[in-house]
Amino acid sequence: MKKIIAFSAMDVVVLAVCVVVAIDAKGEDKQMSHANLFINASKNRDGNTARLAKDYFDGQPYKQVNLVDYYIKQLGQNSESDDFEKVRSEIESAKNSVIGTPVYWSDITGLLKTFIDRHETVDTRYDGKNVKIIVQGSGPTEGEIAAISHVLEHWTERFSMEYKGVIK
Repeated sequence: MKKIIAFSAMDVVVLAVCVVVAIDAKGEDKQMSHANLFINASKNRDGNTARLAKDYFDGQPYKQVNLVDYYIKQLGQNSESDDFEKVRSEIESAKNSVIGTPVYWSDITGLLKTFIDRHETVDTRYDGKNVKIIVQGSGPTEGEIAAISHVLEHWTERFSMEYKGVIK
Protein backbone atom coordinates (compact mmCIF):
# COMPACT_ATOMS: atom_id res chain seq x y z
CA MET A 1 0.00 0.00 0.00
CA LYS A 2 1.50 3.36 -1.03
CA LYS A 3 1.00 6.44 1.09
CA ILE A 4 0.50 9.73 -0.72
CA ILE A 5 1.92 12.68 1.17
CA ALA A 6 1.15 16.11 -0.19
CA PHE A 7 3.22 19.22 0.31
CA SER A 8 2.13 22.74 -0.43
CA ALA A 9 3.95 25.02 -2.85
CA MET A 10 5.40 26.76 0.20
CA ASP A 11 7.53 23.75 1.04
CA VAL A 12 11.04 24.52 -0.14
CA VAL A 13 12.79 21.37 0.89
CA VAL A 14 12.57 18.44 -1.47
CA LEU A 15 12.73 15.16 0.34
CA ALA A 16 14.18 11.86 -0.66
CA VAL A 17 13.78 8.93 1.65
CA CYS A 18 15.43 5.60 1.11
CA VAL A 19 13.33 2.85 2.55
CA VAL A 20 14.18 -0.72 3.32
CA VAL A 21 11.31 -3.20 3.09
CA ALA A 22 10.74 -6.90 3.57
CA ILE A 23 9.30 -8.77 0.58
CA ASP A 24 6.56 -11.41 0.88
CA ALA A 25 5.51 -14.08 -1.63
CA LYS A 26 2.92 -11.79 -3.26
CA GLY A 27 5.30 -8.87 -3.75
CA GLU A 28 5.89 -5.99 -1.40
CA ASP A 29 4.98 -6.01 2.25
CA LYS A 30 5.79 -3.23 4.67
CA GLN A 31 5.69 -5.52 7.71
CA MET A 32 9.21 -5.86 9.08
CA SER A 33 10.12 -8.66 11.46
CA HIS A 34 13.48 -7.37 12.71
CA ALA A 35 14.91 -4.15 14.11
CA ASN A 36 14.09 -1.05 12.06
CA LEU A 37 16.51 1.85 11.70
CA PHE A 38 15.96 5.34 10.30
CA ILE A 39 19.06 7.35 9.39
CA ASN A 40 18.07 10.98 9.02
CA ALA A 41 20.49 12.93 6.80
CA SER A 42 18.61 16.19 7.31
CA LYS A 43 19.83 18.97 9.59
CA ASN A 44 16.31 18.94 11.07
CA ARG A 45 15.83 16.13 13.57
CA ASP A 46 12.02 16.31 13.40
CA GLY A 47 11.48 17.93 10.01
CA ASN A 48 9.74 16.67 6.87
CA THR A 49 12.25 13.87 6.29
CA ALA A 50 11.67 12.45 9.77
CA ARG A 51 7.90 12.82 9.38
CA LEU A 52 7.97 10.86 6.12
CA ALA A 53 9.86 8.03 7.83
CA LYS A 54 7.39 8.05 10.72
CA ASP A 55 4.50 7.87 8.23
CA TYR A 56 6.20 5.03 6.38
CA PHE A 57 6.77 2.96 9.52
CA ASP A 58 3.11 3.57 10.45
CA GLY A 59 3.41 2.68 14.13
CA GLN A 60 6.13 0.03 13.75
CA PRO A 61 9.01 0.53 16.20
CA TYR A 62 12.23 1.97 14.79
CA LYS A 63 15.38 3.69 16.01
CA GLN A 64 16.18 7.14 14.59
CA VAL A 65 19.81 8.17 14.07
CA ASN A 66 20.31 11.82 13.09
CA LEU A 67 23.57 12.23 11.17
CA VAL A 68 23.72 15.87 12.31
CA ASP A 69 24.35 14.57 15.85
CA TYR A 70 27.50 12.66 14.82
CA TYR A 71 30.93 13.82 13.77
CA ILE A 72 31.86 11.84 10.67
CA LYS A 73 35.10 13.10 9.21
CA GLN A 74 35.55 13.64 5.50
CA LEU A 75 37.47 11.00 3.60
CA GLY A 76 41.19 11.73 4.11
CA GLN A 77 40.79 13.78 7.28
CA ASN A 78 42.50 12.63 10.47
CA SER A 79 40.74 13.01 13.78
CA GLU A 80 40.71 11.20 17.09
CA SER A 81 36.96 11.72 17.37
CA ASP A 82 35.05 10.12 14.52
CA ASP A 83 31.59 8.57 14.76
CA PHE A 84 31.52 6.73 11.41
CA GLU A 85 31.74 3.27 12.99
CA LYS A 86 28.93 4.10 15.45
CA VAL A 87 26.53 4.87 12.60
CA ARG A 88 27.84 2.08 10.37
CA SER A 89 27.31 -0.45 13.16
CA GLU A 90 23.69 0.70 13.51
CA ILE A 91 23.06 -0.35 9.89
CA GLU A 92 24.88 -3.61 10.48
CA SER A 93 22.76 -4.51 13.50
CA ALA A 94 19.41 -3.54 11.95
CA LYS A 95 17.64 -5.83 9.50
CA ASN A 96 15.72 -2.96 7.87
CA SER A 97 17.22 0.47 7.33
CA VAL A 98 15.60 3.64 6.10
CA ILE A 99 17.82 6.50 4.97
CA GLY A 100 16.22 9.91 4.53
CA THR A 101 17.70 12.99 2.90
CA PRO A 102 16.42 16.34 1.72
CA VAL A 103 17.56 17.19 -1.80
CA TYR A 104 20.10 20.04 -1.74
CA TRP A 105 21.43 21.38 -5.02
CA SER A 106 19.76 18.49 -6.90
CA ASP A 107 21.45 15.82 -4.80
CA ILE A 108 21.73 14.14 -1.39
CA THR A 109 22.92 16.15 1.60
CA GLY A 110 26.58 16.51 2.46
CA LEU A 111 25.96 14.54 5.65
CA LEU A 112 24.83 11.51 3.65
CA LYS A 113 27.50 11.94 0.97
CA THR A 114 30.24 11.95 3.61
CA PHE A 115 28.78 8.84 5.25
CA ILE A 116 28.63 7.00 1.91
CA ASP A 117 32.15 8.13 0.93
CA ARG A 118 33.58 6.70 4.14
CA HIS A 119 32.64 3.17 3.03
CA GLU A 120 36.08 2.40 1.61
CA THR A 121 36.28 -1.32 2.33
CA VAL A 122 33.80 -3.71 0.77
CA ASP A 123 32.81 -6.47 3.17
CA THR A 124 29.76 -8.54 4.10
CA ARG A 125 28.37 -6.52 7.02
CA TYR A 126 25.35 -5.24 5.06
CA ASP A 127 24.58 -8.44 3.12
CA GLY A 128 20.90 -9.12 2.50
CA LYS A 129 19.41 -5.76 3.43
CA ASN A 130 16.56 -4.71 1.13
CA VAL A 131 16.64 -1.07 0.06
CA LYS A 132 13.87 0.94 -1.59
CA ILE A 133 13.79 4.69 -2.17
CA ILE A 134 10.85 7.03 -1.75
CA VAL A 135 11.37 10.44 -3.33
CA GLN A 136 8.93 13.07 -2.07
CA GLY A 137 8.85 16.80 -2.14
CA SER A 138 7.71 19.92 -3.86
CA GLY A 139 9.59 19.42 -7.07
CA PRO A 140 12.30 16.82 -7.58
CA THR A 141 12.95 16.47 -11.29
CA GLU A 142 13.27 13.11 -13.01
CA GLY A 143 16.99 13.88 -13.35
CA GLU A 144 17.37 14.47 -9.60
CA ILE A 145 15.46 11.30 -8.82
CA ALA A 146 17.61 9.33 -11.28
CA ALA A 147 20.86 10.76 -9.85
CA ILE A 148 19.90 9.97 -6.26
CA SER A 149 18.70 6.52 -7.27
CA HIS A 150 21.96 5.84 -9.13
CA VAL A 151 24.17 6.72 -6.16
CA LEU A 152 22.17 4.63 -3.72
CA GLU A 153 21.78 1.73 -6.14
CA HIS A 154 25.55 1.67 -6.66
CA TRP A 155 26.16 1.80 -2.89
CA THR A 156 23.71 -1.04 -2.19
CA GLU A 157 25.10 -3.22 -4.97
CA ARG A 158 28.66 -2.71 -3.75
CA PHE A 159 27.71 -3.93 -0.28
CA SER A 160 25.44 -6.82 -1.37
CA MET A 161 22.20 -5.15 -0.36
CA GLU A 162 19.07 -5.63 -2.43
CA TYR A 163 18.03 -2.41 -4.20
CA LYS A 164 14.29 -2.45 -4.91
CA GLY A 165 13.90 0.86 -6.80
CA VAL A 166 12.13 4.18 -6.37
CA ILE A 167 8.58 4.76 -5.11
CA LYS A 168 7.26 8.08 -6.35
